[in-house]
Amino acid sequence: LHRQAAATNSEPTDSVLAVGDTVAGVQSVVAILAALYERERSGRGQLIDMAMHDALLAIQEAANFYLFPDQGSDTDFLCAWVYRCQDEHVVIPHDPRAYWKELTGAMGRPDLLTDPRYDTYEKRTRCLDELEAHVQAWVAEFDCADDVVAALDARGLPGARLMRLGEALDWEQTRARNMTPEVDDRSGRLTRVLNTPYRFSRSQAGVRGVPAFRGEHNREVLSELLGLTAEEIDDLERQGVLSSRIPSQPAEDR
Repeated sequence: LHRQAAATNSEPTDSVLAVGDTVAGVQSVVAILAALYERERSGRGQLIDMAMHDALLAIQEAANFYLFPDQGSDTDFLCAWVYRCQDEHVVIPHDPRAYWKELTGAMGRPDLLTDPRYDTYEKRTRCLDELEAHVQAWVAEFDCADDVVAALDARGLPGARLMRLGEALDWEQTRARNMTPEVDDRSGRLTRVLNTPYRFSRSQAGVRGVPAFRGEHNREVLSELLGLTAEEIDDLERQGVLSSRIPSQPAEDR
């Protein structure tokens, strides 16, 4: 968060993504698979200790610059790589220091390539803000991001228009990959949900329906596991101890 704040010259703000939960979960799955594989060799099980802190720290690429300070600084990687044209944003996933020749070619600025201020990687590192300013000035000349992407593509450089989340959900690639399938919400309607990202050559994967509604199985759990009677459960509901959201039935099924 501090690195991102430095890149955008702003205060650190919380991520809108549940990064810690997701990364720790994925790392835990990797650990479980490794333990299962090791069990096949040793015949013994073992305890896995996974901390969210450790999982997040392990993916911090910039940590290497603190561990090996002679290799550079984490501020060397503060390129935002997101630029604004007239009405849209475009992502250019290239460090301008490393791809200065290609970028200046796409920009039609050979003078910047031969400029003595930028003729070595080390000099470009010291002038990183200037490099990004040159790229931003070029991008700002375009009316739409697709034209910027076309200019980059002509030079063999990838780039993309920055989509909003709603656009990404409706993108043709998203639909082609079946990432937002329609499932029965058990109320007589179909609703789109996010799919799992896994695709297997033989096995079927993906969501098959909506999860249980809040409190949907209150009665089964309390009666079967705790032995509560229907009257006792009714009393808990009247007192507000229990709450639930049971799927409503379509009108024709009532």
